[in-house]
Amino acid sequence: IYWGFEGRLSQMSLIFVIFTAYFMCTEKLTAIGMNFLTIAFIVLAVSISFWILFRPETQQSVKDAEENLHLYSWLDSNYLSLFLGTGIVVAVMKLMSGNVNKLYTAILLLSVVVISMALLALASRGAILATIIAVVTMYMFSKQGIEKKIDVTIIAVVLIYFLYTNQYFDFVLSRVEEEDGSGTGRTDIWASKFEVFCLKNNLFDWIFGIGHSAGILLGKDIGMFGGKGSSTHNDYLSVLFYYGITGIVLFFSALAYPLRICAKAVRPYILAMLMFLMISSMTIEPLARGNIAYWALFFYIMIFARQSQLSQKLK
Repeated sequence: IYWGFEGRLSQMSLIFVIFTAYFMCTEKLTAIGMNFLTIAFIVLAVSISFWILFRPETQQSVKDAEENLHLYSWLDSNYLSLFLGTGIVVAVMKLMSGNVNKLYTAILLLSVVVISMALLALASRGAILATIIAVVTMYMFSKQGIEKKIDVTIIAVVLIYFLYTNQYFDFVLSRVEEEDGSGTGRTDIWASKFEVFCLKNNLFDWIFGIGHSAGILLGKDIGMFGGKGSSTHNDYLSVLFYYGITGIVLFFSALAYPLRICAKAVRPYILAMLMFLMISSMTIEPLARGNIAYWALFFYIMIFARQSQLSQKLK
């Protein structure tokens, strides 16, 4: 559905819903939306994590787990891993930014542990990197006191030790050892498509793009899951091919908008979640393909920024 006309309509509908809801939001509505989406992201991520961890294939090898995932409704384990990363980022954001009681704190911490186990089991390096950078950004730039940051540090060390001693890092190390230096063929795919785009297109195409269907057909037959007639595996290149420089400018403008309107106190959390999306977009296409889970995260970022803006105006 993402590659057809229906997919394009679906994506445009999501954009329309996000911005319509944004302008209709009041402070009360944004608070309700934030609470609902926070719980939804975490519950879904934990549920998927239990499904992954209790599958026999997960206990065998990363390769077996990934191959079996292709048989299910998710396109591949990279997209699934990034949804799990979203659950961790949202849970950590809630822990660091909100005044939560002890029970809620314990639930959030347990959720982070379970999701981290599943994330490492899937061994998607892009998702792990995006999650780590987002969490570190929140830790470094948030205005929390030194006591809370010390608590977070202790928890992080304990979590890493637990995951290491239970051999969850072995999944990632296995992937790294198999790496041939091309990012699982991604650099070859990017080069193939970009070379053809540069050779066959004029200035008008650079400014406005060549459209979705023509963009998919870019590239050469390079003997792998990529190249001509396949995914670009990079949101930024996809937007450039489909919508040109105009699309790239609008793309970054949309991502920068929440940072412009949000209150200063929540800016580190907005920045962290946007960095998560931007790093995720370097190796797959969660936004260009209209993946609902990642548009939902963008919507979450938007209403978080809007809530802080409305709260600031009332003070």
